[in-house]
Amino acid sequence: MHNLLEYFLMSEKLLPRLYYLSDNKPELLPEWAYFFIRLGYRLVNTSSNSHRFVIALAIPTRAFACNLVATGIAFAKADTNNLTNDAHLQYIRSLNPGTPVYVRIANRKHRGVLQGFEEHFGKLYIAILTTESLERKLPLDRYASGITVSDRDIRLPKLQQSGQQMDTPSEFVQICLGNEIANEYIHSSSFEALIIGKKSVIQHETCDIPFICGITSKSSGVKGCLQEILRVRQFSGANRSYRAQCIPASSKTPEKEIGERKPAVVIFDGAVAYIKHGYKWTVSHQIVLLDRTERQFLDAVELLNQNYAYRSTDDFNFPIKIPNGIEMMIYKE
Repeated sequence: MHNLLEYFLMSEKLLPRLYYLSDNKPELLPEWAYFFIRLGYRLVNTSSNSHRFVIALAIPTRAFACNLVATGIAFAKADTNNLTNDAHLQYIRSLNPGTPVYVRIANRKHRGVLQGFEEHFGKLYIAILTTESLERKLPLDRYASGITVSDRDIRLPKLQQSGQQMDTPSEFVQICLGNEIANEYIHSSSFEALIIGKKSVIQHETCDIPFICGITSKSSGVKGCLQEILRVRQFSGANRSYRAQCIPASSKTPEKEIGERKPAVVIFDGAVAYIKHGYKWTVSHQIVLLDRTERQFLDAVELLNQNYAYRSTDDFNFPIKIPNGIEMMIYKE
């Protein structure tokens, strides 16, 4: 237990110091905010493929909670050694011939149409048509993270395609993640978290509220928003690389909005989100954020208690300091 806690304390020193504006002056995020970041961070670093965690929290207010949890997940996953995860690779592998895609080749983004998959000398390649006459065969393990599915049909040029210049990471992303990781991070796709809640509120908190990183005695820091780290697909366009997705709690067919992919973590922002969708994605880790003032709060607690009966009795360690005013239940299945 001591060694595990020591590992977490050492790794969390790498978390960037984030500030918010209070009366136009930067203030370090309070401890309760960093608790949510640490929760997402530790879930990634504690979990394994043999079980899933369900974490439920009763909180005084839901403001920013789900976005901060998702930010912790993003920080934990922002590692160049983990950019093409198995889930995203298998998702690309499941696409049908004829699927319109965008593929990153070198530092440019090319339109393309998936032709299929081929194996050569024990290595799997993806074949993508980038002009009417040019088919590129690319190693899947290397290029999968740079492929996104287009949300509309693509017209290919007849003879040549120069591609589109890739975006450069913002200074905010560079400071938060480090220069070595930032460029690869913003150009690679994976599905680390699904956020379910009131979409307009989540989008406002993610895209419109400024944060500051990099404040030192010699620097006033750089402003940015959490979307630059979270890269929620629905907030930036389906044809760009992404790390998370968001659907409204009222959605009746979420599979149509996010596809058949299974997110690594599902964050339920509110009681309604959990009551309506908690039974789905049975292999994904779950984080349930319940505002005590919600009308359906007790209904969600009752449902959680029912599901708790199916928990695994195996011992596990998940050391985290819980701030005053927050109650947390955690179990694994």
